[in-house]
Amino acid sequence: MHYLGDDYKLHNVVLALRDTLGSHTGENIADHLFDVLKDYQISGSQIAFFAADNATNNDKALKLLSDRVTLNPVTSRIRCAGHIFNLVCSAILFGVDAEALEDAQYDFSQPQDKDDHNDDSESSSGSQALQQHQLIDDSTSGTQAVTSFESVLTHGSEEQQHRAWQRKGPIGKLHNLVVHIKANSTRIGVFESKQAEAIAEGVETSHAKILRLVTNGGIRWNSTYLMIERAILLRDALTLYQSHEEANIDKDDLLDREDWDELADLRALLEPIHEVSMHVQSVGTTAGALHNTLTSMDYLMHHLETRRSQPGSIHFMASLNLGWLKLRKYYQITDLNPAYIMAVFLNPHYRLSWFQDHWTPAWIKIAKQTIDQEYTEAKRTYNTDAPERSSISPQAQRKDLSGFAAFNQKRSRRPIAPQDELTKYKNIPDPPEAQDPLDWWRLHQDEYPVLKHLAFALLATPASTSAIERIFSIAGNVVNQERPHTKQPTAQAVQCLRSWHSEGLI
Repeated sequence: MHYLGDDYKLHNVVLALRDTLGSHTGENIADHLFDVLKDYQISGSQIAFFAADNATNNDKALKLLSDRVTLNPVTSRIRCAGHIFNLVCSAILFGVDAEALEDAQYDFSQPQDKDDHNDDSESSSGSQALQQHQLIDDSTSGTQAVTSFESVLTHGSEEQQHRAWQRKGPIGKLHNLVVHIKANSTRIGVFESKQAEAIAEGVETSHAKILRLVTNGGIRWNSTYLMIERAILLRDALTLYQSHEEANIDKDDLLDREDWDELADLRALLEPIHEVSMHVQSVGTTAGALHNTLTSMDYLMHHLETRRSQPGSIHFMASLNLGWLKLRKYYQITDLNPAYIMAVFLNPHYRLSWFQDHWTPAWIKIAKQTIDQEYTEAKRTYNTDAPERSSISPQAQRKDLSGFAAFNQKRSRRPIAPQDELTKYKNIPDPPEAQDPLDWWRLHQDEYPVLKHLAFALLATPASTSAIERIFSIAGNVVNQERPHTKQPTAQAVQCLRSWHSEGLI
């Protein structure tokens, strides 16, 4: 649970870690959620949002839960930005098989996003060879390929895994080459000698010490990005190693100039995604708050759109298109929940200026309508409307004034209405760049009796569920092969106590 404490600090605590018998169906998840809420006597109205990954069983769980507690299953649903970026990168890296490009339909049509720079994207084009591919606007394109690939990596033989990687183009070749080098100490020694040779000859001047290669772990895209990044740094040593060990390396795993060019393109493509992924995972600070979801997705849409307008290899452009389709799908889904727009607006560093800088006029109008509607609803919810001021000054209402004096007492020319706090907030001076949004709202909350409720709720809502993933990793140290008899209630109690203690609650 993420919440803002009385100390105006963000807290992240574990309420439960239940063992689910059977598959993680929407029904099972809803039952567990309801039991936890009942145990802690939490009502639906006390919960701002439910954050989870993009699996459809989570959607179903909230729909079923809404039959038992008060909540809107659509506007209460927050999707993990980190999971979205993972799906996008998995589609880019593993959604296309090199020999089956016809399964990756390419599209150069008008995107349906909100950025100014995309207004003329219909006329853009990438590789001429790919223009023959007709778009089937199916944002699940590539998903089956990723799922099948993951299945082979999990259950396939070593040879099957090797061949599966080869079908993934230059990434697969690089993976197999790294695995080949790290297979034994002799090959590692040969590769290190090639590094020393490249450094001595002044070929590799970006570093002066022997570095290790990075092996990507399955379909974890960030480890693949780090593998590519390190390989490009050690390109000359890898080239020397290939020449030295060519007879012992599968010829389909040898990297040529075109492969290196595509790896460089992939590194440039993935770098901004890696940057925002690290940003949204900032647990316990407003750097990882919900306002970063929409801003990050908009930034990446701009990044992918820009790259789609440039040439590239057939394999690279097909991979890029699958990632673009996936990102566009979830970017459009944010329209279902006004929380994403409100989170950006209630960051005092952004407000309306962010939309005016990045969206087209039609979408800016929609953003303004959303903000007005949410503010109107919040006024009804929190009922903090100030009474209207009288047009007669207080002195005129004093009983000790004679009728004549009261008659001649100065009146205002027109009714004086209190300034609407929404209008006031829109027109505030920009706060210092270094000021934390939460700190700004703490200092100015008395000026905004309605908006403060929305701001504090949204600033406490994380953009990513990375904190949950970390809890699962830690829990693996309690329930593992060395502790096979640990009961589920004990494991849950350990994690809860650990979390509560770290947050200073006990």
